[in-house]
Amino acid sequence: MLKMRDLYWLAGLIEGEGCFGDYDSPTIAVTSTDEDIIKRISKLFNCNYHHKKTPTKLQYVIKIHSTLAISWMLTLYPLMGERRQSKIKECILKWKSQKRMNTDPLYFNCGHKKIPSNVHYNRRTTRCSICNLKYAKENYQRKKNEREREIVPRSH
Repeated sequence: MLKMRDLYWLAGLIEGEGCFGDYDSPTIAVTSTDEDIIKRISKLFNCNYHHKKTPTKLQYVIKIHSTLAISWMLTLYPLMGERRQSKIKECILKWKSQKRMNTDPLYFNCGHKKIPSNVHYNRRTTRCSICNLKYAKENYQRKKNEREREIVPRSH
C-alpha cells in the first residue's frame, strides 16, 4: 500500500526532476544521476528502470506509459503546481480523445489477433505485423510515385 509520505515525496521529485508528456502515449519520466532515487521510484511505480551514459555521468531513467501513467497523473494531480497540472490535463484530454477501439489484450486495435507471428516490435511499442506491412507497402508505393513524377520530362 502506498504511504502518504511516499506520495508527497514522489510528487515533489517529479515536480522538480520529472516530466509529463504525450509522445506515443501518456508518459511520466524521471532522470537522475542517483540510482537510489530511481530505484525508489521503480518500487512505487512497480516497473523497471534503465541507465544511459552521458559524456560526464551515468544517468538513470524511469518511464511509465499509457494507462499506468494516466492513473499516476490522476493521483499526483492535486499535489502538482499549475504548470504540471496544465500538462497533466493536456495529456489526459489527448488520451481520452484517442480512439481505443479495443480493450481486449489478445487483439490489436485493428482487430487482428495478437499472436507471436503477427507482432511487430517497434522501439517502445508493438504493432500488428499485417497492418504494419500494409502501411509499409503503401508508403513505398507513394514514394515511388513521387519519384516517377519528378523524373518524367515535361513536353512543351
